[in-house]
Amino acid sequence: MDRSDGVARLRPRASFEAWQETVRGTCEPWSEEDLAVASAMKATLSDIVITAHYFRSSFESPVTARHRLAHEADSAPVALVDENGLIVFRNSAAASDPLLGSLQSLDALNAPNALNELVHGTGEFRLQLPDDDSRSLEAARLMEGDRLLGYSIRITGER
Repeated sequence: MDRSDGVARLRPRASFEAWQETVRGTCEPWSEEDLAVASAMKATLSDIVITAHYFRSSFESPVTARHRLAHEADSAPVALVDENGLIVFRNSAAASDPLLGSLQSLDALNAPNALNELVHGTGEFRLQLPDDDSRSLEAARLMEGDRLLGYSIRITGER
């Protein structure tokens, strides 16, 4: 406060000049369990940030952005899958589909020959869905030049 003319005035830039405080030892030391949890949280959050950045950069390329935008309003269930087989986008039809709505990765399809063909062969496969479903699942690689961006999966046919 400035009282040089007898009137108290605040001086914001100088309001902390006289006040100093050092605080030490106000919390208990972290236990081994606390440190382990903090380390796990750090690793998990780092993975989330890195993965989100990777997905954003991979799936916002012109090729995949066009593909995603083209299928957002499609009546057929369509999903985009990253190069590791994890589903990263579903259109609204896929989100409400009994198979694609709950599918988290291509591994859950339990179709090793079809997946092997997708990854190592022609880059496409067609899989007949279980007996109670007359539809087919079609998958194809999403490429940008010679770079694999992921896969597109679509369910065709009527239930």
